[in-house]
Amino acid sequence: MNALMAALGVQLLIYALAWWIVGWKFRIHTQACYSWSVGWLLSACAAVALYFMPSMVLVPQRFVVNLFTYAAFVCLYRGLLFYTQRKFNWLVILWMLVPLFMAELVRIESPQLYGVIAFLFALGATMPMVGAMQLLTVPVMGLAGRRQRRTSNLLLIVPIFFLLMLFWWRAALLLFYDNGLSIHFGDGSPWDLSVTLGMLLLLGMFNLLLFNLVVGALLRKLQELSFTDQLTGLFNRRVLMERLQEEHERSKRSRKPYSVVTFDLDDFKRINDTHGHLVGDEVLAAVAKRLASSIRATDILARTGGEEFMLVLPLADLAGAEIQAERLRAGLQAEPFQSHAGVLRMTASFGVACICADDTDTDQLLQRADAALYAAKAAGRNCVRLAS
Repeated sequence: MNALMAALGVQLLIYALAWWIVGWKFRIHTQACYSWSVGWLLSACAAVALYFMPSMVLVPQRFVVNLFTYAAFVCLYRGLLFYTQRKFNWLVILWMLVPLFMAELVRIESPQLYGVIAFLFALGATMPMVGAMQLLTVPVMGLAGRRQRRTSNLLLIVPIFFLLMLFWWRAALLLFYDNGLSIHFGDGSPWDLSVTLGMLLLLGMFNLLLFNLVVGALLRKLQELSFTDQLTGLFNRRVLMERLQEEHERSKRSRKPYSVVTFDLDDFKRINDTHGHLVGDEVLAAVAKRLASSIRATDILARTGGEEFMLVLPLADLAGAEIQAERLRAGLQAEPFQSHAGVLRMTASFGVACICADDTDTDQLLQRADAALYAAKAAGRNCVRLAS
């Protein structure tokens, strides 16, 4: 039994170190990872306390083990709260402490009531574990504000459920079967050996699934960083050109039009020179947010340069694209933007072009849109011009 406790302690220490590294190095769900790291460290302390149980004579050994175990449950549960973006419920602590102290009182007064002590331990563990399973049934917000699929979360419920069933199964055996079982894991009964082996397998399964979920979030974050502009959250130029090429090929197959709108913010350099680049970045982010709220779900909006943007409008002819460009221009002009430098007004110049039958590639379309943009600037800015 000591060998199993040692193996369990090493396994839990590895989990604690792994989650600390994920939180510290990768900065992904940081608070959740640190909570899980502390939880597995406390679990390892409980396993180590069981390993050295015979030499612990100055403290109430069983109470210390249970206290470490319950504290680990709280930290693991709190990590799931951070992960699912829920608030901590202090009733969980109360629910766990009451059975813990009741079990200790029973142990002091009637140490032979093994079943009652095991029942109280399982009762205390139930609240955080059931709470954890309930949390995992709700889709959580991912790193980009999207709801993640529930399948991965639901898989995490399986090891939690069976681990809880192990605690209750052991309590039931001790309560209803007079077979000489001991309440103490360190005594090494056959049932305790099976429970410990089950814990090893279930904890491994839980951490593997959880690690897969968190690393998956990291990979999604890296993927999002590869195709979005970090400042504005819009598509970057690379993704825009890929989507533009896809739209061009679709247009050739279906013989349906699409249009492109290119636009620059007017006199944006003056804002950077006067107020600094931090205020300029603040204005760019606010402009992007307003623009994104004014387009269709099928439209493709990207930041292509410093203060330069481009909009691809599927299934839009030149007249429709002009209407959309004018809507964006009026929206930017209508309301000023709040910044740390005060209220700032912004306008933009727009160039609009629609695909032509003799366009062999997207370069010709973009050249016409750029020419229309230059015409808008030459006309005094803050206006829309169409490609000839």
